[in-house]
Amino acid sequence: MAQVLIVFHSASGVTWRMAEAVAEGVDDVSGCTAILQQVAEIPAGPAIYGADMTEKRAPFAHVPEADPATLDQYDGFAFGTPVHFGSMSAAMHTFLDQTGQAWMTGGLIGRPATVFTGAGSGAGRETALLSMWSILGMHGMVIVPPGLRAREVLDQSSANGGSPLGAGTITAGEGDRPSGAELAVARMQGQALGEVAIKLAQ
Repeated sequence: MAQVLIVFHSASGVTWRMAEAVAEGVDDVSGCTAILQQVAEIPAGPAIYGADMTEKRAPFAHVPEADPATLDQYDGFAFGTPVHFGSMSAAMHTFLDQTGQAWMTGGLIGRPATVFTGAGSGAGRETALLSMWSILGMHGMVIVPPGLRAREVLDQSSANGGSPLGAGTITAGEGDRPSGAELAVARMQGQALGEVAIKLAQ
């Protein structure tokens, strides 16, 4: 059984919902199981997101926090983050900054990983994805982008945060967010990650 860790940071719950969709895709792969965890919030969180962030995070407060020291126990990874000025969130960066020991020992070399985002306006979402890609590359990980596996990436009928580089949602779009199309891309991305994790774990 390949274990795939989905690690997310979410302030309002949107990135959490994307993470759940990625986990569904992973669990659809025979012999693969998804573990959902979140990164710890940083002290500056209320200054960034507002004083009511505890209330906004309450629906997913039950999700356990990820420990960067245990990443080498998993066969694959998905990292999800809000978009902050075209990059990952400070909380996600703080989490990944704590993987230096794994980098020094090569503990994550060859492990498959993918990334996804949530963005208010959609601006900067692909540079945010790439900001995480660079860290995965430093670890020698195998990057698994969705490409056009999910054709919903091409859907222009409404606001769509999906990208061939990674699933995403535009939280300021009309209707329910994430949209059905955005969640479909996330599920397909999770499935692709799970399939690669199974093959590399053999």
